[in-house]
Amino acid sequence: MRLIHVTYRAVFTQLKSSSFRMNGPVNVEVIERYNQWVCQSPDTGVEFNFTKMPSAESARKECESRFERMMSDGWWIFGREPRPAGQKGPREDGPRLLNPQEIQMKDGQVYFLEVNDFTHIFDPKNPNRPTDDKDKSAQAACGQYPRIRNFISLKANVEPTCKACAEIYRAR
Repeated sequence: MRLIHVTYRAVFTQLKSSSFRMNGPVNVEVIERYNQWVCQSPDTGVEFNFTKMPSAESARKECESRFERMMSDGWWIFGREPRPAGQKGPREDGPRLLNPQEIQMKDGQVYFLEVNDFTHIFDPKNPNRPTDDKDKSAQAACGQYPRIRNFISLKANVEPTCKACAEIYRAR
């Protein structure tokens, strides 16, 4: 698991404090700026004059209370997945919508789950696999290369936590 910085986005209608009637949707994002969470428009980059909050949860609640209605089903979480270990250089990919299966939230922080955070199985059709060293990497049935200690035995009758490996496990 690696800590990542995220942005929360949602769509609302009609700001309560506004004297103008706006019929269209208002896109809002909650971002962290200088250890304070603020609300701004992702379309214009203009910050709303809401109270700056110490946590993302309190900033989202503040934002929800300032608008008449939330049009989206909930808050979407956008972020960049961390660079693989050992890779250097500039990143060219931008933030993307994160799936709930690839992140974990603890103590108000968002962590990106990596390949070694799941249990895997070997491909049952591939008999050539290392079994001697606990730190060497081998290819799992899903095609990724986790540590050897993250593999579980097929004889244990325990489904792996990796979604791709679990599908192969169920199909065997």
